[in-house]
Amino acid sequence: MHGTYDESTQTITYSDCEKHDFVLKENGEVDTDDIAYTDGSGSIKIVDDSSIIWTDDQDHIADDLTLER
Repeated sequence: MHGTYDESTQTITYSDCEKHDFVLKENGEVDTDDIAYTDGSGSIKIVDDSSIIWTDDQDHIADDLTLER
């Protein structure tokens, strides 16, 4: 995965991200690990000290959501 940080927008832009699909055994150990893709991209904007906005260009998992800790 590669990324750059733009200080003026407080945004990390990334590319070449891998997504793995895991299947777990009953005991929690990994049974299978399949790579779903290797060309993921997106950005993470730092809103403030406790929240970010994540834009996932591949799966659109968190579109329009502010994630807070």
